[in-house]
Amino acid sequence: ALGVLPMALLTQSRLLHGMQWLLATFWFMSEARYGLGWSYPLFLLALGWQLARYTPSRMLVFALLWGAFLWLHGLYAALVGEMRVLDFDDGHLWVDTGLALLAYALVQVKAGSADAWWRDTAQIINLWFLRLALLVLFVFSFVGTWDNLLDDMAGADGLAKGWLLVCDLIVFWLMRQMSLPRRVTVAIAMLIAHLLLVGAWLAGVDGSALMFAVIVNMILLASAIRLLVRGLELHAAYLFYTGVVVILVQALLRYLDVMGDYLSGAMLFVAAAAVLFAAARFWQRRMQEKQA
Repeated sequence: ALGVLPMALLTQSRLLHGMQWLLATFWFMSEARYGLGWSYPLFLLALGWQLARYTPSRMLVFALLWGAFLWLHGLYAALVGEMRVLDFDDGHLWVDTGLALLAYALVQVKAGSADAWWRDTAQIINLWFLRLALLVLFVFSFVGTWDNLLDDMAGADGLAKGWLLVCDLIVFWLMRQMSLPRRVTVAIAMLIAHLLLVGAWLAGVDGSALMFAVIVNMILLASAIRLLVRGLELHAAYLFYTGVVVILVQALLRYLDVMGDYLSGAMLFVAAAAVLFAAARFWQRRMQEKQA
């Protein structure tokens, strides 16, 4: 990686910058068990320099975001005396939640940029944030996930909570640079994340895993409905079909892992069917109006 870095800086090649980042990331992850790779930010700075001064690249933006998350995640592990990569138990969940919210806020700021390229890039990253958030919600829609999480919450230290607080303060500062709709979006994301995280911490090992799983499933259903409505309003097929897929996957997962009793599972299926039927009618009506 160090051998490729000078050539990447001299030639300003996006390919070489991507190669040096990839090699550095492999090195960082393979050596993490022996200690934190303190030189890894050097390669991230090179990516930032390329993006700021020379030809922009969306792949390099993704690489920079992922690399920064990876190193800060490892920094927390090193500070608490751990040597593990991508560990999500104990305090790591607090740290990763703060980093995810911070990255999301940064993307929202760029989405309102005067530069058209950054606006388009932010929209693409927003779409991937949406998919990632839905995937995380699906993981936390299982009772077993909350059983393990409630046990791990007791191991969260003050450093992890302080890390989340610092990220929150930075997000609040970034929200001043956003339009009102984007502020509302970021505020809703922060509210949901903090209610689940702090609620699980306060509940502790005696908390009801079933209750948290039900809440997450309700959030998933509400998100799917919002995607359907937004897709109809904007005539955006990708948002509409994302909402449909969320409902179908949620119904399938609840069929394979019936939560609570059969009555609650049946009620969820009926609600999902009603939402899909209403969405199909609205979509058909919009298409007919558009053709007319």
